[in-house]
Amino acid sequence: MPNLLREAAALAEEEGVSEMIRFGEGNADRLPFEDGQFDHAFSVTVLEECDADLALSELRRVVRPGGRVGVIVRATELPHAWNLGLEGALRTKVDSRPPLVGPRGVADRSIYARMGAAGFERLSCFPMLATIDRADGPFFRYLQGNVVARLDTAERPVFEAARQAALEGGVLFTVCPHHCVVGRRPPI
Repeated sequence: MPNLLREAAALAEEEGVSEMIRFGEGNADRLPFEDGQFDHAFSVTVLEECDADLALSELRRVVRPGGRVGVIVRATELPHAWNLGLEGALRTKVDSRPPLVGPRGVADRSIYARMGAAGFERLSCFPMLATIDRADGPFFRYLQGNVVARLDTAERPVFEAARQAALEGGVLFTVCPHHCVVGRRPPI
């Protein structure tokens, strides 16, 4: 079992839900499930990394007629926001983020139209902001590392001073925008 699956299984065991969850390897382009096997399905920041249109087709296939599919993708065309006392060009640079999307993936508002094109109806579309505020957490460190890697040697100490001030003030966080859509597979 790959590391992430082992980690997920350990967390499920720790939470006392391991009997209710089955972990296994899969591929979003070819889901290892029967047609209509699930009442509902949910995908969070997966469609950025695969053939998004094929994955949507697969999600539709494995959900029963009348079932719903929810999808969340990163909104790379929208700015992120770091709660730091930065101004001007440095603030713009820090709040921007590389697309981080595969060649056939989706990480923008086109997910809404793609859900319709995949055959889902009664779409509910909306943006969402995810606040990341655990400065000691792995995802926060990943996002921060992504920013620092894009800064030049003069900008890094300015960023670090602003980060340290926000941390000491108890207000260090970043906000990441996402696009969310829920659609229904039409009943037969």
